[in-house]
Amino acid sequence: MSFHLPTLRFPGGESGHQAQARIQAALQDARDPAGVSVVVTHGNLLTLGLNLRFADWAALRNPDVWLWVPGTRPRRLDPEPLP
Repeated sequence: MSFHLPTLRFPGGESGHQAQARIQAALQDARDPAGVSVVVTHGNLLTLGLNLRFADWAALRNPDVWLWVPGTRPRRLDPEPLP
């Protein structure tokens, strides 16, 4: 994925914009209007789906948990450390 060229597409692949549209459609399909949905993915699709910036992608941890409410900016959740 290129943050500087979101329309760049190599033969047989998809551009960042195409992948973003695909993951955002999947997020809408997975959304439970009566509650909370949990979606698991890898960093590139997470970054595209939540429309994060390069700095957010570069700072991803393994695992990383984000909260996204439609209409708001996603935010990273920092779990409590284990005792």
